[in-house]
Amino acid sequence: VLEYSVTLPATQTQLPVIAATAVDVQARLVFIQATTVPGQASVVVIAKSGALQTYTVKFVRALSSDATLQALTYNGLSVPNFKTTRLVYEVSLPSATTAIPTISAVATDPNARIVLIQANTFPGQASVVVVAADGSTSLTYTVEFKKGLNNDATLKSIAYDGTAISPFDKEELSYMVSLPIGTTSVPYVTAEAQDAAARVDISQPLSLPGEA
Repeated sequence: VLEYSVTLPATQTQLPVIAATAVDVQARLVFIQATTVPGQASVVVIAKSGALQTYTVKFVRALSSDATLQALTYNGLSVPNFKTTRLVYEVSLPSATTAIPTISAVATDPNARIVLIQANTFPGQASVVVVAADGSTSLTYTVEFKKGLNNDATLKSIAYDGTAISPFDKEELSYMVSLPIGTTSVPYVTAEAQDAAARVDISQPLSLPGEA
């Protein structure tokens, strides 16, 4: 048999080196080593009579089973605390976010195949399916996008006894209200926050004149 095929591990980086022993101890051997993988090496056997025989060994690399990612991003930003071995992530975005975030990924093995499943809502979930070069090994990375807590502590309106203060500006923090002469009842103040999830605490005025 003059031709052989050898499959090397997918992770092997060192070039293989062949050796051989001739049947006839008086024969001479000439080695032509492989310079790449895939590639081939040869042994030329030169008999004492001058007759030649060439043996060939073809080297191929096994398909990788590596289905990990080396990078995972959303909107161009790295997913926090990313690790190749961690498959599930949560990302909090400002509650005012309206655009659905877009994920992208880079496989550790350039021969692996990546399938991106983008979120179709916010809050929502996106996934990355990585299929290794061997075609049978796969991993799924999941990113759950959630609304973060809003830091908006402004008001939408302030009213006293059902009458809204006007003009009202959420950036203006102090207001002066003049009540009709003869008013004796202390007004009841209400307010509405810009963020519906915010909590509004009101200290009602205790007297007139007074302050809320």
